[in-house]
Amino acid sequence: MLRVAASRACRQAQRRGLAAAQRGFADQATQAVATKEPDWDLFRSLVTSEVGRRELASLQTIYIDYRDRLESLKKEAKPIQWDQHKDAVDPQVLTTFQKSYQSVVSSLPKYDVAAILNESQQSFVPLIKSAEELAQFSDKRIKEIREEIHHVEEEKEKITKLTIDEELAADPELAKQIDEDIKRGNFIP
Repeated sequence: MLRVAASRACRQAQRRGLAAAQRGFADQATQAVATKEPDWDLFRSLVTSEVGRRELASLQTIYIDYRDRLESLKKEAKPIQWDQHKDAVDPQVLTTFQKSYQSVVSSLPKYDVAAILNESQQSFVPLIKSAEELAQFSDKRIKEIREEIHHVEEEKEKITKLTIDEELAADPELAKQIDEDIKRGNFIP
């Protein structure tokens, strides 16, 4: 399907004689086509029949041909030297072709790459600032959590070694309540 679309687009661009359109299409098609070369060895190992191997070889040849064509279309075309054709072509026809060519070329979109790049970089500035703030907050929070974990580990260690007498000495209210419960004979809370 990609082959058919690429062929159709190339033929249409060639018919119109738009070298710039071909270059634009070549850029888009190159991006649309897998950016990485297919693993032909893997495909060969998966195909078992002779007919399948011939078809795969044919497909590989076609793929390489289209890849090479797209690469060649990316190159800048030489400007047309209209003066060279004055003697061979009727001046009115030449003028008509020149005006038609200029109207087509002027209708093609022009991109200010620097402006687009600057605009996209500016749109990332608040995102980067926000990410940096979040990273600082995360670092601060990680430090706090590590301190809490360290504190909990210390408390856990203390609890494993704590005796009942030490706990009652640390909490006199609890000791008083337990003594009253024992005096009343209430051993079950």
